[in-house]
Amino acid sequence: MSERLPPNSFCYGLFHNDNQIGFKCLSNYMPHKRGAAIIYHANRLIIHPDYQGLQLGLWFSETTNDLFLRKKENVRIMAKFSHPGMMKTLLRSEKWKLLKVIRVMGKLQHTTERKTGYRDGGIKTFHFEYVQR
Repeated sequence: MSERLPPNSFCYGLFHNDNQIGFKCLSNYMPHKRGAAIIYHANRLIIHPDYQGLQLGLWFSETTNDLFLRKKENVRIMAKFSHPGMMKTLLRSEKWKLLKVIRVMGKLQHTTERKTGYRDGGIKTFHFEYVQR
């Protein structure tokens, strides 16, 4: 999950003793416009399957966002997910604000493989902004 990151990325690791159990990255994909905040995308959040279900993902995400915002000025942290479980988790947090939900109609595929999937109903994406309170 760390391959092909933009050069201006900030990555964090979560460890239990000597074992890495989490990874998170904040990346800037867009050129900076003078006078506007630099937008970083909170993406590539991974928690090892043995540690999932303990609310570590939300804690790790918010902790790293707070650390990042203390170091950087004039930045915004945005996130876009298609997983409904992640959307529900972020809605429970006071630090994330749902901006919009977009449904993109997918193309019909002739295969049911996981990567190309048969998506006739489209995909919903949930767009959030981190609002530190």
